Amino acid sequence: GGVDTVANVSVNRQQVLETSNFHRHWTVPVKKYMMPAAPNTISISIAPAYNKSIKYSDAHPYHILTLYNTGSIGAYNFIRKPAFDFGWDWGPAFAASGIHGSVELI
Repeated sequence: GGVDTVANVSVNRQQVLETSNFHRHWTVPVKKYMMPAAPNTISISIAPAYNKSIKYSDAHPYHILTLYNTGSIGAYNFIRKPAFDFGWDWGPAFAASGIHGSVELI
């Protein structure tokens, strides 16, 4: 599974991962954060990829061309996310975020 796209992952309130790439699956050792005698929690705080891509674009020292279609979102080339999430000639620009696949403690 994976996280789409920008997120902080915590186990028992301890940050264990910061993500910024839709195209990766993550494996994180969390044993040292586990509490054997208490319920354990996983928290995933997802941030909008659109906001992060605009921030990266604005911070870049020079302008980089991007494609715009009616209803699309620019700056998709500054974040590791499927380009079609920012709009395409055949689909709207939703720039969705979320968890894809499964989350497991093994």
